[in-house]
Amino acid sequence: MIAVDRVEMVLGRPERDLMPERALELLRGERVLVTGAAGSIGSALCDTLADADISTLPTDVPGMGVRPMDVRYGTVVMDVVHRTRPTVILHLAGAKHAPDSELHPGIVADVNALGTRNILDAARIRAPNARVVTVSTCKACDPETAYGASKLLAERMTRQASHSVARLYN
Repeated sequence: MIAVDRVEMVLGRPERDLMPERALELLRGERVLVTGAAGSIGSALCDTLADADISTLPTDVPGMGVRPMDVRYGTVVMDVVHRTRPTVILHLAGAKHAPDSELHPGIVADVNALGTRNILDAARIRAPNARVVTVSTCKACDPETAYGASKLLAERMTRQASHSVARLYN
């Protein structure tokens, strides 16, 4: 067994400081829409933003019976983006749990791929100056599941639309 006494040995490169303060500073004064705000990562992100006095835009659509915003429904996404006019969209909404995705690949594809397409279309049409950051997963790297494949497709669509991807790793 090899003793690992430095992060660099595991990473194969120097550890990078993510500079969260700088990232938060970039969001000050922006109109931030967070999809997936009810999820575990999305709610933690919203808490972090709130702690930094950065408010997020509401995603509920009165009268539509959809709360929080379900990214599978293009008209709902289009309406939310039209009403809120975000300058930044942090797209975290997605179907997760890779093993379950094999049982329901259609739902995973609808949420992760079609949902991302709906976000990108709404941004292009209703908020053309908005920056979109799609949050993805390490499962998109050489995907072995429907979940990973759907997230890779979401990443590629996002980059093709000249927006950004943030890939999280376990």
